[in-house]
Amino acid sequence: NRHENTNDPDVDRTSKNIKQMKIAQGTSEKRKRLHLMADQLAEKVRHESIPITRKELEKDALEVLRNVLGIERDSLGVSHPAVARTLIKIGKFHIETNSFSNGMKEVTTGIKILRRSLGKDHPDVGRALLKLAVILDERNMSMMTGEGPSSSISSDRDAALQIYNDALKALKNSLGDEHQEVGWTHNNIGVIHHQNGQYDLAMESFLNAIKGYGQQGDQEEEIIHLDTAYIWSNIGEIRMRWGEWEESITAYTNALDVLMKLKNAGIYTAEHDKCSSSLMILSTMQNIGKSYTELGIYEKALEIYSEVIRFYRADEMLRYSGNSGSQNDCVGRGIDTSTDMARVYQSMGKLYMYLGNTVKSMDLYLQALSIFRSIDSSQYIFDIASLLGNIGWLHLKKQEFEEAEAVLNEALNVYNRNGVKDYDESVRGIKSMLKQVDIGIKRQSSSTQHPFSHQFHNNTSLQRNFPDMGDEISNVTTME
Repeated sequence: NRHENTNDPDVDRTSKNIKQMKIAQGTSEKRKRLHLMADQLAEKVRHESIPITRKELEKDALEVLRNVLGIERDSLGVSHPAVARTLIKIGKFHIETNSFSNGMKEVTTGIKILRRSLGKDHPDVGRALLKLAVILDERNMSMMTGEGPSSSISSDRDAALQIYNDALKALKNSLGDEHQEVGWTHNNIGVIHHQNGQYDLAMESFLNAIKGYGQQGDQEEEIIHLDTAYIWSNIGEIRMRWGEWEESITAYTNALDVLMKLKNAGIYTAEHDKCSSSLMILSTMQNIGKSYTELGIYEKALEIYSEVIRFYRADEMLRYSGNSGSQNDCVGRGIDTSTDMARVYQSMGKLYMYLGNTVKSMDLYLQALSIFRSIDSSQYIFDIASLLGNIGWLHLKKQEFEEAEAVLNEALNVYNRNGVKDYDESVRGIKSMLKQVDIGIKRQSSSTQHPFSHQFHNNTSLQRNFPDMGDEISNVTTME
């Protein structure tokens, strides 16, 4: 722990400081032991579910940290970097245990000590600032998900952005542009810009993040760092938002490449375990399939979606089996991925519909509908309505007007019962098809002198222009 300024006890060899060094050396083992004990208690706190026991563990952990802080101040001096790091550790622990104001005070005091003792551009200063920014960022995210007061969301986000930028400056000055900590800081800045709707700035940050990891997207060297998968996914999301489908395929393919290499090598982390890995692979492949669909490359999109189904059926984390139900797989955690497969079947149904294979399309729609109806939850009611609209359109295309009428009316009833207004695009699409059904029924029942097949307006414009029912679900849910 060299104290990098002119008053460093390790540098300034006065008799007073030599004596201080001996005191520091005498407490070294005890300080290490207490830090280890505090870390072990903190880990127990994170995994303890009983509130009373958790509270006792928190108290014990803080007591140990306060004890080691006192020893460090006496033996190293109040301005030593080790004191600063312990203060930051105490502050972070306070924040994790819902004592935000106390925690922020400790962290900011620690950062001030680091700046004075190491200089503003030292990597430890950058890391401490990064830690503070992450704390504010996580607090902001918890508020956005309804776990905290919403009044400070904007201020916390702005504060986090400023601190991320301060951290970035210190890290770049000390570590250079190409370093994973620099890259990850760029990514976190990009996420905040994305939350603010500043997609141009977000994209700039994400691309800088990739450069920070030494990945330009056009080189052959292996990408094996997990963080780059998240960054490429962030890039892919914005490319999709902008309708840049070829670029989104490139980004998501890069993300998938990283994820598969890590999975095949058996490399996981506490946050990115086997279940999380499988879910992210599943989601990434679906985004690639959607991008090919939007480009009109339907055969390639079907190929991707078929790979998704093969992966789903083969992956031990996702499939239901005799061993399912443990906390080690997704099923055991209550994550039902069958709805993901239902949406894949629906997407494939649309593709076959575009390719004119109505039989295959109907089969896939019915499989998807069966999955959603088997789940006892109102959460998927609009997915069901969407599929009924798809099935109704197929019946209409095949001139099966009575079947189309029954299915489309069922879809319309679902929307009406759940408060969806008549001006909603999905409802207007259903009503438009019902008008076509009514015309078809009347013509079928009229004189056979004018065969219906020569008069019914059955062209591809309805198929192409009718809203993609699956893509309207988010709009409907928002209205609800």
